[in-house]
Amino acid sequence: MSLRLYLKSLIIPFQAISQALPQTGTIMDIGCGNGEVASFLARLSTRQVIGIDPDKLRLQATASTQQNLKLVHADALTYKFPLLAGAVLSDMLHHLSPQQQRLLLTKTIAALQPGGVIIVKEIDRTDMIRSRLSRLWDWLFYPQDKIAYFSTLALTRLLTALHLTVTHINANTWVPASIHLYIGVKHA
Repeated sequence: MSLRLYLKSLIIPFQAISQALPQTGTIMDIGCGNGEVASFLARLSTRQVIGIDPDKLRLQATASTQQNLKLVHADALTYKFPLLAGAVLSDMLHHLSPQQQRLLLTKTIAALQPGGVIIVKEIDRTDMIRSRLSRLWDWLFYPQDKIAYFSTLALTRLLTALHLTVTHINANTWVPASIHLYIGVKHA
């Protein structure tokens, strides 16, 4: 594992995300950034992985020779999603307005096949010092964004209202950041 990937793994539980997703079918990494999660998912299985991000420069920084990985420069709110076995939204929802968050979640869940899985990795706004430190990082790296964090209760309720069975995992480690996974399975 490269140093960069190791450092990323301190705040992104790659293995837990991969294990919770179906091992076959199409998986979309929405807001994939540099594509670390998408690349990791494609390397580990025969899944067809699509990484989508509106930042063309971040996508261009990711050189991939993986046959089962496609990186797409597009806005997820307007992009036409294929039928999905799974989807990942890792630390991207809080960069959207509450209305856009609900719209994107609704759209993503509609694209999931019955029994499909959505993984949301997000910051819990009630996570005391960890959420404050996460807010600091977002402010430093994305000063123009209006950040809209969820509480665990609010995000779980929203995902449940969107017809998912939800499991929450508090994945906080010794890293001073709020790390929570929400694994939603679409009702058949």
